[in-house]
Amino acid sequence: MGFEIYGPYKSMDDAVANVEVLGLKGYRDDSINVIAKEDLADKLNKRVNSTVISTYRAADDEAEKHLYKVFRGLEMSKVQSERFKDSIKSGQIIVAVDPEDHRMGNEIVSDTEALTEVLH
Repeated sequence: MGFEIYGPYKSMDDAVANVEVLGLKGYRDDSINVIAKEDLADKLNKRVNSTVISTYRAADDEAEKHLYKVFRGLEMSKVQSERFKDSIKSGQIIVAVDPEDHRMGNEIVSDTEALTEVLH
């Protein structure tokens, strides 16, 4: 199963809010990928605990190829990769999460105490 893609977001606040919602839904921080241009990625790193991928540097001759490889590595189709590449170049943000990497269940408590008072 491929990654679930959210966005593109034009606003950093919207992207950050989505990352927070995904965390509340039970996705681990390291399974949430935030993809953005270099300048936005630096700011995002300070606002989210997720994996932030800086994929497009204007001064890099290979930036588009690198961005395309990142998207293909997230199991996006060629059409999606091309479309989202243009979104990133225009300053938008993409969030990708691996749905297989969802936390399930609750943590087990190892040291429990029995209730000794009678409740009425």
